[in-house]
Amino acid sequence: MRTPLTSIKSFAEILLNYDEDRDTQKEFLGIINEESDRLTRLINDFLDLSKIQAGRMQWKVSDLDLDPVIEAAMVTIRPLIEKARLKLKQDIQPGLPMVRSDKDRLTQVFTNLVGNAIKFTPEGGSIKIKVWLTPSTGKEPDMVTVGITDTGMGIAEQNHEKIFERFGQVGDVLKDRPKGTGLGLPICKKIIENFGGKIWVESELGHGSTFFFTMPASGTTAPAAPVESASPEIPAPPRHVSRTILVVDNETDVRNLVGRELRGMGHTVIAASNGKEAIDLARQRHPDLITLDAIMPGMNGLEVASLLKNDPETRRIPILIISVVQ
Repeated sequence: MRTPLTSIKSFAEILLNYDEDRDTQKEFLGIINEESDRLTRLINDFLDLSKIQAGRMQWKVSDLDLDPVIEAAMVTIRPLIEKARLKLKQDIQPGLPMVRSDKDRLTQVFTNLVGNAIKFTPEGGSIKIKVWLTPSTGKEPDMVTVGITDTGMGIAEQNHEKIFERFGQVGDVLKDRPKGTGLGLPICKKIIENFGGKIWVESELGHGSTFFFTMPASGTTAPAAPVESASPEIPAPPRHVSRTILVVDNETDVRNLVGRELRGMGHTVIAASNGKEAIDLARQRHPDLITLDAIMPGMNGLEVASLLKNDPETRRIPILIISVVQ
C-alpha cells in the first residue's frame, strides 16, 4: 500500500509548486489518478479476502445460468479488449446445466481472470473463453468447466502454485513490474473453492496461459433463451432539464466532487455538511433530488432519510444514497 501512496503524495507535492507546463501537469495528474485506482483495488481486495477468511462474507447463493454471468462480466471487459487491440473468441457449449453459486462473486472471478489475460497479452494477441460440461467420473458430480486462454507472456511451471498465494506475483520487479495487487487470484481461488470447484493454470513461458476453473452442476437445466421479437421503436431521450440537487456529506472533498460533477451537467447544487442542515435545507428549498451519505457523525444518513420521508413537506423528494459501506 505504501507504493501507490508514495506516488500520489510525491506527484501531488510537485504539482503544488509547479505551474509551468500544462502537459506535464496532465501527465502527473494521470499518474495520481492511476495510482489512486490501484490503491482502491488493493483495499477492496484486502477487504474481500479478510471477510472470506473470517467467514463473514455474505454469499447470495442461487442456481445460475452461466451465459448471463459471462455477459455481465464482458460488459466491463469488452472496452478494455478493444482498447488493447486484442481478438476475443467465445466457445460456449449450448444446453449447459446451471451451477450453484453467487452471481456477483462468479462475475468477479470472470472479470479478474479475463482482466489478467488482457494485462499480460501484447497488442494483436487473442483471448479465448471456452465453457463446457465435464461428465461425472464417479468421484465427482458433473462439472461445468471454464477455460480462459491468452497468447501472452506465459508463466513458468515453478510459479503455477505461487500465483494463487497472497501477494504471489512473478517477474523481475526491475524489468517487468507486476501489474496487479497479488490478491486477485487468491480471492478467485477462495470463491471457487467455497462452492466446491477447483481453479488452476496450464502455461509455459512464451506460450501463453490457460486458467481453468470448475463449478459443480446443480442438476437444473438453464432455461432456453427467449425468442427475440421485433424491437419496439425507442423514443428519443427527453430534453435535458436543469434540476436543483441537495448534496449531503460531512466530507468537504466529497461534497465538492459530487457538486462539481452535477454542476457540469447543468444542475443547481446546494450542499449540507450534516443531518440537521440537510433537513432544514430540504424544507426550505424543496430540491428535486437529494444525494445523501449514509455514514455521518451525529445524525446518520438513514435517520435523515427516515425523517424526510415521514414529513409531508419532503416525503416526495427522491433520495439517492451515495456511500461506501463495507
